[in-house]
Amino acid sequence: GDSGGARRPPSSPGRAEVSSSREAADNAERLLREMWSEHEVWRGRRGKNPKNIVLPDVVTYSTVISAYAACLEQPYGVDRARELLAELEGLAVREFDESRHGAKKEEGRDMTLVGDGGGRNPNGFMPNTTVYNTLLQAYANAGNASAAGDILRSMI
Repeated sequence: GDSGGARRPPSSPGRAEVSSSREAADNAERLLREMWSEHEVWRGRRGKNPKNIVLPDVVTYSTVISAYAACLEQPYGVDRARELLAELEGLAVREFDESRHGAKKEEGRDMTLVGDGGGRNPNGFMPNTTVYNTLLQAYANAGNASAAGDILRSMI
């Protein structure tokens, strides 16, 4: 029946929901780390990655950042999302430097992050508006205007 138009406030998530959302975000990050691990295995063999090894890129990071931003366990989720953005920004700087100065060599191994047109890293690492907007929304939802301001300043 009709309850007179009154709306019930949304219920708080239960422990199982909070745990499940954190587990999903942690699993997404675990997959990201496995992608890097596969790259490291082949890099250690002093050869180019085979074409079937997919390197993480901005889309991969954006997906994991979104999972943490949506995580019901806060501030854990948004803190991990911010740490991953910092990691992504560092990779973007390294990729930019390598594209301007040629691939870095370390102990005779190819250390480049720059995509070679083989489809392994087609999107690069430059954070895009999706990544920043995801974090801005998470901080806004958490009522953390200061952290949102920090993200905005980092964009300009």
